[in-house]
Amino acid sequence: MGITSMKVKVVVAFSIVLFLVLAGTTVSAALWSTSNTLSTTVKAANLADSCSNVTKMENAGFELPLTTQGVTTTTAVPYWKSTDPAGIEIWQSGYSGVVAPVGKQFAELNATRAGTLSQQLKTTPGQTLQWSLLHRARVGTDTMNLWIGAPGAGVLQRVITDNINSGWVRYTGAYVVPADQVLTELGFEAGATGSGDASIGNFLDDVSFGSGPCLTATSTVAKVGTGTITAGSTVQYVTTLENIGSAISSASTVGWILPGNLTIVPSSLTSADYDGTSRKISARVGVGATATAGGTIAPQSTTTFSYQATVNSTVAAQTIISYTPTVSYVNELAPTWPISTMVADAPLTVASRNADLAISSGVNPATFIVGASTPATFVFQVGNATGPSDAAGAVVRLTLPYSLGAAATGSGGSNVTRITGDNMTCALVSTNGTTSRAYDCTSTGDIPVGGGRTLNVATTIPTTATSASSFTVTGVIRSSADPTSSNNTATTTMNSSLSTSTYYKVTVAGGNGTPDCVDASYGGMESGTNLSAWTCTESEKAQQSWLFIPDGDSYRVQRLNARIYWTTTSTSRVGADMQLRSSTNENNQRWKMETQSDGTVRFISAVSSTWCMSRTNANTSYILATATCSTSAAQRFTISAW
Repeated sequence: MGITSMKVKVVVAFSIVLFLVLAGTTVSAALWSTSNTLSTTVKAANLADSCSNVTKMENAGFELPLTTQGVTTTTAVPYWKSTDPAGIEIWQSGYSGVVAPVGKQFAELNATRAGTLSQQLKTTPGQTLQWSLLHRARVGTDTMNLWIGAPGAGVLQRVITDNINSGWVRYTGAYVVPADQVLTELGFEAGATGSGDASIGNFLDDVSFGSGPCLTATSTVAKVGTGTITAGSTVQYVTTLENIGSAISSASTVGWILPGNLTIVPSSLTSADYDGTSRKISARVGVGATATAGGTIAPQSTTTFSYQATVNSTVAAQTIISYTPTVSYVNELAPTWPISTMVADAPLTVASRNADLAISSGVNPATFIVGASTPATFVFQVGNATGPSDAAGAVVRLTLPYSLGAAATGSGGSNVTRITGDNMTCALVSTNGTTSRAYDCTSTGDIPVGGGRTLNVATTIPTTATSASSFTVTGVIRSSADPTSSNNTATTTMNSSLSTSTYYKVTVAGGNGTPDCVDASYGGMESGTNLSAWTCTESEKAQQSWLFIPDGDSYRVQRLNARIYWTTTSTSRVGADMQLRSSTNENNQRWKMETQSDGTVRFISAVSSTWCMSRTNANTSYILATATCSTSAAQRFTISAW
């Protein structure tokens, strides 16, 4: 059963302008944002975002620790501290005739003396927070002071005075966190008591100090029953609202404009209305929701609403049906503060076929030489091997490092990245500052069963790359007909290898028990000296050190302290001995390195892609020559710095 989900963020704005950025302005981008992710979160550009910077009190109702003795004085009250050495006095609801307004317990500020009760919270500078509390006098008229600020440096916010006849009284207010204040303390200081006794007075309960309500709405849509969603299918939308904020949301509602391709199932609506003219569904959700008013959603609690609709019989296969939900609530602690709802589509794809697409990738060459302007091609292969149907609406999202340069299609031009593909059309969709660029490559037509698409990213690694550099290109394939995503991502990284300023030893794989280095025989430095393999020793480092010099898409290998290069004695036959020769820029002095599965490399002659450098016998001092490329150990080498 195919399910698509969507997440909506609802935030308090705090008089700061909210910027809503909906990704995707083109057809391909819209496809990406609606049908290619299982969840979408749209964020606010706002330091006061009550969703991303949730700030809230802990144990705000003094429900911990649980007391069964009527009243208990203890220092072990989670998250709270008191200047009274005896601790904090916790009352059980109903004790001495005083009933807790919220929960089962409350606190008396005056325990054994007049003191200060406080709690510290992590806060975000610039954030606007709301505070709320319930206060009650114990005898006569009691007074307490509310302080908020940096720990030990609070600012008096309000002097609270109540008479016993007033019962529990709610007080609320707002506080803006100053710059650089990442820890904020909320403190309650005992003042004068109606009893005249410093140990009797000021009841406190249901304290809140935080960023306000934050509702997240996660919606899913799935077919009722089994199979894929086609014209005529009945689908069910389920929306779960969760309050991850610090205060209760009241009058909570959620609504949708039903898309024209769907018909509502009236019997599926509960605590909701449907207007056939505007096609709007209005649902009242939360605890206490009625036929006319939304209910409450407490912090860290959820509520769920669902309804059903039928896909109209005239809807064509591969049609994507989207809807835009809206969420609303009232913040009773700060009712004058506006709220802003941010939404994303929850798409439904009408399908009559499925095709499991897979993507793989590679890069040639696998490494680059530091300091060299290295041509490289990242290759991505998309295949529809198993079907069972042709893949429709396929889009490959390519993400490239920004340093590789802006991409273009076609060929021509140096030092410019080129994205080309068979039956694929590519376009830039986003740029992440100086970090990366993303391109969507859309398939021209369906990808048939057994068929595929190839994308080539031809580029040049910058000469400024360091020895610690790497360049990663990622491809993600999505299709409206693809039921799975586990094989839809491929990532290839090209790492740095050789430096143009470092000399290396080249060691033959599969030697005689000791490393055998490519060696200029008997220490010779002049043109015509044969290359052989000799035990790698520090004393013979001078004749076993080689410098790799980029030359187009291949390299020339130069002898240490001499303008003498690897070559063969002939450019026209296999079996020619490897020798040192003077620099002439001939093809028989150019070599390509091909990385093998075991980490070694083969040296392939630029004269012919079928000729490889090889040893000719198994002795320690064997001669090196060209031979037909194979996978034998005689043609594998490792490269490491001396």
